[in-house]
Amino acid sequence: MRLAFLAVSVLFPALAAQVPSGLAACCERFTGFDLDGDGAAEIRSCAPLGSHAPALPGRVIALVESRLAGDPALATRLQRWGEDLLREGLGLDLVSIELAASGAGRHRDGQLLLAVRELLRFRRGQEPGLEAVVLVGHFPDALLVRTVNWHKHERIVTGKGTPDQHDWGKARFVRRVPEIVAHRADVVLGDLDGGWEGLWVEGPIERPTTYAVFGAAIPERGGPALAVDRGTIRLQDCFLVEDGACSVDGLEVTLDPDSRDHECTAADLERPNPLARPELQVGRIDARGLAWRGGVVDPALERQLLLEYFDRNHAFRTRPAGEAFRPASVAHELGSGMRALQAAAPEWQDFAETGYDCRRGVDLVELTAWMQRPAVLRTLRAHSGPHHAAFQRGSDTARLGELLGVDEVPRSLTARLAQGRADAEYWRTLWQLAAAGDAPHLLLHTGCEALSPPASSSVPYDDPRYGRDAHGAAMLFFTPAVAILGRAKVFYDEPRGFADTLAGGGSIGASWQRYFEIESEGPTWSSVGGDIGRKRATFWSVLGDPTLRLPGK
Repeated sequence: MRLAFLAVSVLFPALAAQVPSGLAACCERFTGFDLDGDGAAEIRSCAPLGSHAPALPGRVIALVESRLAGDPALATRLQRWGEDLLREGLGLDLVSIELAASGAGRHRDGQLLLAVRELLRFRRGQEPGLEAVVLVGHFPDALLVRTVNWHKHERIVTGKGTPDQHDWGKARFVRRVPEIVAHRADVVLGDLDGGWEGLWVEGPIERPTTYAVFGAAIPERGGPALAVDRGTIRLQDCFLVEDGACSVDGLEVTLDPDSRDHECTAADLERPNPLARPELQVGRIDARGLAWRGGVVDPALERQLLLEYFDRNHAFRTRPAGEAFRPASVAHELGSGMRALQAAAPEWQDFAETGYDCRRGVDLVELTAWMQRPAVLRTLRAHSGPHHAAFQRGSDTARLGELLGVDEVPRSLTARLAQGRADAEYWRTLWQLAAAGDAPHLLLHTGCEALSPPASSSVPYDDPRYGRDAHGAAMLFFTPAVAILGRAKVFYDEPRGFADTLAGGGSIGASWQRYFEIESEGPTWSSVGGDIGRKRATFWSVLGDPTLRLPGK
């Protein structure tokens, strides 16, 4: 480890003499760290790069992927970032870290993430003021699967495709199916005292699915059913949250609603809605999935995207917002978010400037114009997925050419204009033409699976297909966004407390944490989405720097 530290200290000379003994001890402890004792270390190496203001109580730790830590230009940006944080009252610890590869035939992203979580737990024990962790580079994600005894009252057909097929019409039944509820659940990394280590499943395993039809009512603890359909579903490398147990013997169904919340601490269980709550804000700054050429990472492009990101981060923190101090909402087939954003600043209560609240028939032409209007806080509300957001189909290439400043619109954009598809290629083209606007901003993206890494449920994190051309990452690196709060699940919620937290001077990461607090307060399960929705805060995470606040806050 000493040799590694000497190498990086050349790149971080101002910080080399500022490595506190606690950080050095932490890195030494977690070099070659083998969490499960199987002889294969999850953390191969861990070396301190230095610290800003070691004595400052409020702290951020940045874990920098080791293959990036040796870049001099990035080192300069990270040092400047630490200086910016210092002016805001936060210290910064920089650590170079190398995780194990997935290994032949293994899929253990969750185990690697748990090893990183152990490092954070240890460091927070040394430094109780640790507030946030930022992952710079490519790291594994937590895939969250949840099983609920979901009481439903709707049409159901049992025995499909068999001689016993029966249409019950509208009936009362229990649906119990393990479901991916977040392809990226950073609550696992941020909740340092929860029981997540006991919920990780490497697999692959087969888990049962159950549909049990009852009569006029579903008994709380089950009983004789009119019909039962059973099957299995294959799971691997996931954190399995089981809320309510179920056993079946013929038509006799036993339900145990008390077997739940196994990830929660004793303090969590005392809340009206027991919910794991993160102690650390978590942010990810990862350009790898956008920098592939010929099946391999293009280091030059990845480096360029990272450097541009940290330059925007610095500009957002240090330059006067000026005319960009405005909110902006774009919505297609979903309601406007302008009113919610206006609550983030008193000056915005009566804000109604033309072009900032786009809500009807929005196509990619209007989306492009909206992006070019300066704003420091934005919300994008459109049906979306891991690869794109969907807008109105259109064909006004002449107007788009004017906005892009080109005589001929690139063919890749004309196809997307016709499809209404805002994907990585759309955002990449705007970036290449310098046509995505120039005002750094925070973004609330309420579209479904906006932060889901493509292929995360099928391949390990170091597979070339993992996170390739992700929609959320494309918006972070190909637009002036500096932080994005978004969901990694198909659902309908948005984080309560978001604007109020920003209005009070809190960061976008603090607004993420606040959503967990509000949801845990209930006061009733129905008020937080019922059994199926009461842990919806776990669907949300942050891309970018979670410590960012609105200018002047």
